[in-house]
Amino acid sequence: MLALSTVLLGHATITRAQRFTVFDAPDASGTGVTAINARGEVAGTFRDTTQANKPRGFVRDVKGSFTVFDATPQAIDTEPADINARGEVAGTYIESKGMTTLSHGFVRNPDGDITIFDAPNAFVTFAFCINARGDVAGKFVDAGFREHSFVRDHKGDFVVFDAPNGVGSASGPVINARGEIAGSFYDVGGLRGYLRDEKGNFTIFDTPENTGGPWVSGINAGGDVAGYFGNVMQVGKVQGFVRNRSGDITVFEAPDASRTFVNAINARGDVAGSFLDATQAYRFRGFLRDINGDLTVVDPPNSSFTVATGINNRGEVAGSFIDSSEGGKTRGFLFWGEERGRTSGDL
Repeated sequence: MLALSTVLLGHATITRAQRFTVFDAPDASGTGVTAINARGEVAGTFRDTTQANKPRGFVRDVKGSFTVFDATPQAIDTEPADINARGEVAGTYIESKGMTTLSHGFVRNPDGDITIFDAPNAFVTFAFCINARGDVAGKFVDAGFREHSFVRDHKGDFVVFDAPNGVGSASGPVINARGEIAGSFYDVGGLRGYLRDEKGNFTIFDTPENTGGPWVSGINAGGDVAGYFGNVMQVGKVQGFVRNRSGDITVFEAPDASRTFVNAINARGDVAGSFLDATQAYRFRGFLRDINGDLTVVDPPNSSFTVATGINNRGEVAGSFIDSSEGGKTRGFLFWGEERGRTSGDL
């Protein structure tokens, strides 16, 4: 499938063709994509019309075949959050116990075996990210309703941690191949970011002066951290950022954006996300920003609302959109641009 995109190169603007694959999970009333791995496999959640629109997990391989799964037979909602290069999927599922619904973590290996887990002393557990080794990062709420972060390594051992002087966690945690973890937390001064190395040492950071603090959404193998923040000097303004390993922060926003949200970063430092376009009635649109700062608007054909949620090291972007030609149905997409030369899928 071909579409036209706008690319900003410094002060110049050009238009070029984009390539998309648009897809739906089997029997889906809606398909939500959460992550893409190095091979181009995609994970997410869909609502299954054959099971009263129950939310279920899926993996879509590079040939377009789907594997549908539930974390357990008792799961009323299965939500994959991330997929690593080996095809291991981590996420959260919900089960109902009487009048209470409880969430737990899971890891599904490529053979279909699923391991379920809870963090130590957890009342509810949420798994957000899995690295190349199979280590999972997430957070949990204990019996005293206090929130903590954790890492569960590929052997099943847990490390529980809190940011120094934190009074509550915010976004993340996310983890890279080295075991470095990034996230956001609240201290008495407000919202702040952190980078925790594999030995457990913390580096605390803030976004530029007069901003509302960082909301961390991704970390790559080199230790670059990506996310977004609110600008307190411009009410409602949200900007994206990338913090490199040296601590330098680059701030950016999509063209004509009132709010720019960064959702993922790859090994090169390319980022993917979404923005509210002030020139189109504040329509949500996707974007890809490469390491050089060139930004491509990513909108599948007939999209009235686009969210780009993942990017791999080849620069392939995955996400979901609302298809106006399908009665407002939510569908998944893959985007790789004209230079990729891909021939499989819906071209």
